[in-house]
Formats: sequence, C-alpha cells, structure tokens
Amino acid sequence: MLRDLILSFKLPRSVVGVRRTGLLGRDSNKKATEKHTNVLGVAHDAAMRGAKWSFEKDADLIHKMCAILAGLAVMMCTHSQSIRKDDMFYGRVDLPFLETARHQSNAHCLALIEHSHEWVVYTLDPRGHPCVALRQRGYDGLLQAAVLFASKL
Repeated sequence: MLRDLILSFKLPRSVVGVRRTGLLGRDSNKKATEKHTNVLGVAHDAAMRGAKWSFEKDADLIHKMCAILAGLAVMMCTHSQSIRKDDMFYGRVDLPFLETARHQSNAHCLALIEHSHEWVVYTLDPRGHPCVALRQRGYDGLLQAAVLFASKL
C-alpha cells in the first residue's frame, strides 16, 4: 500500500491513471518499471522500511504523507482482501488518482484539493452539499485532517 501510494503521488498521472482500489494495476506497474525506475526504487525502499519508519524518520514529506494515508487505509479494511478488491477508503477519501463509489451522506470524508494543497474533512448533507469541518494546507494540514477523520471512523 505504501509503495503504491508514493508512486501515485510522484509519478505522472499518465502512468498512474485513475483507479478504485489501493494498489496500482499491471499496466501502471509496467510503465513505472520501464520508464521510472528511480522513482519505483525509492518507493520500494520506503515500503521495505515500513510506514512507521517513513512517518517517524523519512525526510521526504510525500513518504510521510503516504504513511499516514496507508495507515488510514489499513484501519478501514474490513477483511484481508480489502486493499486488493474493495474501493479504497470505501469512497470516504478523495484523492486525484481515485475514483470510488459515493459514500454515505452523513459519513465524514477526507479530500485533497490538489491545486491548493489543502486537506478537507467534510460531510455531505441530505441534499449533497458539503459541510466542511476542517480545511488546512500542506503536511501539517494532513496531520490535523487525519486525526479528525480517524476519530470519526
């Protein structure tokens, strides 16, 4: 999960594509192997060290961010095959490379607004309008958003 999240943020969207599950597809992995070996190697090394190490000691903020997201994804798994087969985060986290089924209107959700680097925790009212509980920028914003989001799981 950690490796594929890192690759999803660091590789061009033309390589990563858009998916519904936590792991990259075969085509994306093939393109990454052929054209982006350095990024693939760095992501693999981070995954081998583990999310805990990345969160605590990695100098790369994307690795730290992906460690947090991987932790949230694992917290939300309902069975051993959730990461491979189910919609990632069950539609409650919006990331640029995910296209998942809609979530419940009363469930708290987490989203990255890519162009402004803002993390948002929100719910949808019965009419589908967002009610924002938190909106913060950058890595510190993700930390705050992850704590709030995790408390609502």
